[in-house]
Amino acid sequence: MAPRVARPPSKPAPDPLAAPLASLRGLGGKRVAAWAAQEVTEWRDLLALPPRRHLRFAAPVPIQALVAGTEAVVRVRLVRKQASGRRGVAATRLLVADASGELTAVVFGPRWLARSFGRAEELLLRGTVEAAGAAPRLLVRAFLHAEDLPPADPAAPTLAPQYELPEAIAPRLHRRCLR
Repeated sequence: MAPRVARPPSKPAPDPLAAPLASLRGLGGKRVAAWAAQEVTEWRDLLALPPRRHLRFAAPVPIQALVAGTEAVVRVRLVRKQASGRRGVAATRLLVADASGELTAVVFGPRWLARSFGRAEELLLRGTVEAAGAAPRLLVRAFLHAEDLPPADPAAPTLAPQYELPEAIAPRLHRRCLR
């Protein structure tokens, strides 16, 4: 029988959280520099950032149960969108639907915001219900895209963390990097 040959000690596995932020998809030089100004240079630093606050979305209600003059949360699918306005703040009108009916939701924000809503995307919208003719209208104060919704019970309340971010980092990009 041949004598056993001693193996050299194995190298410890590299720490994946020590990877530079530049290795994340969607972060170019400008965004990496914006993070570096806040001393965030590795994945670990990004994950360690505490949220500034949490937005609370109550349990969603069906569109059919909405009452004018109240605050409500609905979980819906986007049917159609339309942006209007020139400069500054624009109004994006979303025709959304759930199993109980359709609703027009109005989101105010920059004109590019309309591009962030994808066709047939699932959304969680929170806002004030207004009576607009025969159909109610929702003035949206906060929303979550499908990718930001928790996989748990869709009828349960939801908490969404809000972070203090550099100007070059959009909240949606930040959430995508965290995932």
